[in-house]
Amino acid sequence: MKIRPAARGDLPALIALQQTCFGKREAFSPRLLRRLIDSPRSLCRVAVIGGAVAGWCVGRVRRHPRCWSGRIYDLALHPTFRGRSVGVRLARRVLAELRAFGVHRVYLEVRADNTAAIRLYEKLGFRHARALPHYYGRRRHAVSMRLVFK
Repeated sequence: MKIRPAARGDLPALIALQQTCFGKREAFSPRLLRRLIDSPRSLCRVAVIGGAVAGWCVGRVRRHPRCWSGRIYDLALHPTFRGRSVGVRLARRVLAELRAFGVHRVYLEVRADNTAAIRLYEKLGFRHARALPHYYGRRRHAVSMRLVFK
């Protein structure tokens, strides 16, 4: 597996990955995917296995008056490649880059019923911060999670 920065040439694979993982209601639009790849505040990384995009992770950097914070904006793995530590490795890479940037806290939101993702984030050191009722739409709740670097 190789982890590298996402490029515009990855867009067709990322569009398909979004559709597979999130369906039409929650998938990122092609326009948003392009903006994330092009943004200097985004850390978009793809995992490539056997020439195929197996997954991607997006970290975002936010400036505050006294500090920087980060956000895991998206983590998506093709079902074929789940259970192979691809998600953990992608997230760890993005978290290391956020930390190197000077970020002290990282936040994310995840669907409350996505127990596999919640377990993965807990394994990475994230803790529950608060419940977000109807965050993804009616009866589609989320959990806000936070990681503090020590």
